[in-house]
Amino acid sequence: MVFGFIFLIFFLAICVLSLGLTVLQVISLWKLFVKAGKPGWYSIIPIYNVFVIANLGETNIIWPIINVASPIVSFLMTFGITFGLEVFKIDANYDVAYASTSLLSMCLTVLVYVANFVMMINFAKKYGKDGVFGVGIVLVPFVFLPWLAFDKNTKYNGSIKTTSEKESILCTNCGELNKNGTRFCTNCGEELN
Repeated sequence: MVFGFIFLIFFLAICVLSLGLTVLQVISLWKLFVKAGKPGWYSIIPIYNVFVIANLGETNIIWPIINVASPIVSFLMTFGITFGLEVFKIDANYDVAYASTSLLSMCLTVLVYVANFVMMINFAKKYGKDGVFGVGIVLVPFVFLPWLAFDKNTKYNGSIKTTSEKESILCTNCGELNKNGTRFCTNCGEELN
């Protein structure tokens, strides 16, 4: 009885900690998107936020596709082999089938990490950080994303395009997007470079 209560308290603490760290990462991405002139709410849209990160890092489109598609392919492959062997009563060596599925899933997982490293290294570089910082974002995101987001000296250094594909000028003071050719920020009045 006591063990069950302790386990419940431990489980609830882990859930609250996980939720808190997830919210911190979403808030951090929100702030980073705003610094880059993108709407902050893009950070809460699953899958799309991966493509926004790749866009901000000016990363090749293949990396976010790998990042998003690999887990789906891995799941479908595992489900397909298991379903096929069980339902259709295929006379096969189950050990070989499951081992090959596990090996392919592991390779796809490594590929997802490679995609994450490439995207986050490019993402960090656009905010004036080095590649090691990008690796930190992948390995310890709840430390490095807030560090990047809440640092007042961190500015987005990539090119910002509006829907009309014209270059916009980002105010370094408030993060407002201003039309090209504007001398002063329309939000705070700061002189633009």
